[in-house]
Amino acid sequence: MKHWFNLEALKIEDAFRVLDSDFDGYIGKKDIEKFLKDVLHISPKDVTKDRINRIFKLMDEFKRGQIELTDLKRLLTDMP
Repeated sequence: MKHWFNLEALKIEDAFRVLDSDFDGYIGKKDIEKFLKDVLHISPKDVTKDRINRIFKLMDEFKRGQIELTDLKRLLTDMP
């Protein structure tokens, strides 16, 4: 995800808008699934519930059940 972000040279707010596919102001598991399939072009057979859950868990550091802009900002700026 960070590679995509750097490759696209997006502002974090713009990356959040891409990930928030239902435009509800949060990134949920369905948003992550859509992003993996539609933006990163990962094969649907490789986009498993386990993979989505792992990604979501990594992004939802404060266990709120949703990912906010600040969570994405921390993820994209703190990762090596």
